[in-house]
Amino acid sequence: MMCENCQTQPAALVCSVHWECFCKKCKKVHEKTCPDTADYAWDTIVNSPRSGVCGYEGGRIDKARDGVYKLSI
Repeated sequence: MMCENCQTQPAALVCSVHWECFCKKCKKVHEKTCPDTADYAWDTIVNSPRSGVCGYEGGRIDKARDGVYKLSI
Protein backbone atom coordinates (compact mmCIF):
# COMPACT_ATOMS: atom_id res chain seq x y z
CA MET A 1 0.00 0.00 0.00
CA MET A 2 1.15 3.49 -0.72
CA CYS A 3 0.93 6.43 1.66
CA GLU A 4 -2.45 8.15 1.30
CA ASN A 5 -0.87 11.56 1.78
CA CYS A 6 2.16 11.66 -0.55
CA GLN A 7 1.34 8.65 -2.79
CA THR A 8 5.09 8.05 -3.33
CA GLN A 9 6.27 6.06 -0.29
CA PRO A 10 5.05 2.72 1.04
CA ALA A 11 2.73 3.05 4.02
CA ALA A 12 4.09 1.82 7.35
CA LEU A 13 1.35 2.89 9.77
CA VAL A 14 -2.42 3.12 9.81
CA CYS A 15 -4.45 5.65 11.79
CA SER A 16 -7.09 3.51 13.49
CA VAL A 17 -9.36 6.56 13.90
CA HIS A 18 -9.54 7.49 10.21
CA TRP A 19 -8.39 4.17 8.68
CA GLU A 20 -5.85 5.96 6.51
CA CYS A 21 -2.34 4.67 5.84
CA PHE A 22 0.78 6.83 6.04
CA CYS A 23 4.53 6.60 5.53
CA LYS A 24 6.73 7.58 8.48
CA LYS A 25 7.28 11.10 7.13
CA CYS A 26 3.59 11.84 6.52
CA LYS A 27 2.72 10.38 9.93
CA LYS A 28 4.03 13.60 11.45
CA VAL A 29 1.79 15.68 9.18
CA HIS A 30 -1.30 13.65 10.15
CA GLU A 31 -0.48 13.97 13.86
CA LYS A 32 -1.10 17.72 13.58
CA THR A 33 -4.74 17.17 12.56
CA CYS A 34 -5.60 14.03 14.53
CA PRO A 35 -5.26 14.54 18.30
CA ASP A 36 -5.90 10.84 19.03
CA THR A 37 -2.58 9.76 17.51
CA ALA A 38 -0.73 10.71 20.71
CA ASP A 39 -2.74 8.20 22.74
CA TYR A 40 -3.71 5.17 20.71
CA ALA A 41 -4.40 5.69 17.02
CA TRP A 42 -1.25 4.29 15.34
CA ASP A 43 -1.10 0.63 14.30
CA THR A 44 1.68 -0.91 12.28
CA ILE A 45 0.82 -2.46 8.95
CA VAL A 46 1.55 -6.17 8.95
CA ASN A 47 0.84 -8.80 6.34
CA SER A 48 -1.77 -10.71 8.29
CA PRO A 49 -5.52 -11.22 8.29
CA ARG A 50 -5.37 -10.23 11.99
CA SER A 51 -4.00 -6.79 11.17
CA GLY A 52 -6.01 -4.23 13.12
CA VAL A 53 -7.08 -6.69 15.81
CA CYS A 54 -6.55 -5.14 19.23
CA GLY A 55 -3.12 -6.01 20.60
CA TYR A 56 -1.81 -7.81 17.50
CA GLU A 57 1.59 -6.45 16.47
CA GLY A 58 2.51 -8.95 13.80
CA GLY A 59 4.15 -12.27 14.10
CA ARG A 60 7.74 -13.28 13.85
CA ILE A 61 9.45 -15.78 11.63
CA ASP A 62 10.89 -18.78 13.41
CA LYS A 63 13.98 -19.26 11.23
CA ALA A 64 15.05 -22.41 13.09
CA ARG A 65 11.67 -24.06 12.44
CA ASP A 66 10.72 -22.61 9.06
CA GLY A 67 14.07 -21.83 7.47
CA VAL A 68 14.79 -18.75 5.44
CA TYR A 69 12.71 -18.07 2.33
CA LYS A 70 14.77 -18.13 -0.84
CA LEU A 71 13.42 -17.06 -4.18
CA SER A 72 14.25 -19.63 -6.84
CA ILE A 73 14.39 -18.33 -10.37
